[in-house]
Amino acid sequence: MARPSLKKERTEEILDAFERCVARLGLEASSLEAIAEEAGMKRSILRHFIGNRDAIIAAMIGRITDRYRQETRLLLAALPKTNKTDALIDMLFAQDNGESADERAVAEALLGAAGRYPVIRECFSVWITEFVDVIARVLAEDNPHAGQGDCWTVAYGLVGLYFTNDAMVPLALPQRFSHAARASARRLAATLITA
Repeated sequence: MARPSLKKERTEEILDAFERCVARLGLEASSLEAIAEEAGMKRSILRHFIGNRDAIIAAMIGRITDRYRQETRLLLAALPKTNKTDALIDMLFAQDNGESADERAVAEALLGAAGRYPVIRECFSVWITEFVDVIARVLAEDNPHAGQGDCWTVAYGLVGLYFTNDAMVPLALPQRFSHAARASARRLAATLITA
C-alpha cells in the first residue's frame, strides 16, 4: 500500500511558518532559513515541498487571496434579500472585521512589496478587481436604474473607504472615525439613487 502524500500537509506547515515570520520580521527578513527554523524543518524540506523563496511568496499570496475570496462569499451569503447596500456597508464598516493583527501585518507587508514582486501585484490586482465587481453587482441590484459604470465607480469608492478605514485600525482612533467612514460610505452609495 502506498504512503499518503505529505505535500499538502507540509505545504500548509511551511506557509503557516512563513506567515508567522512575515508578521514578526517583515517580508524581506523572512528568509528560507528563518522560515525553516519557524517550521521546525530543514531548508531542503522547504525547497522540496514548495520551492525557492519566490515560490513560497507566490503560494502565500495565493493562499491569502483565496482566503479573501472565501470571506467575500460569506459576506454575500449573509446579505438580506432586500436593502443589500445598507447591510453591506454595515458589514464592511463593522468595528471588528475578524482579521487578527498578524493577518493584517502579513497583508500589509505583501501589499508593500507588490512593486518588487509581480506575482503579488498581479494576484492582489485580480482579487481587488473581483471585489469591486462584487460590490458593484450588489449596488446594481439595489439600484437597477443606475448605470453599470456608476455602480462600479461607487463600488470602487466604497472599497477605497473600507481599506482606508481598515488600515487605520492599529491607530485605535476614537469611534467617530469609523462612524464617519460608514456615513461617508452611505452618502456615496446614496448618489446612485439620484443617478
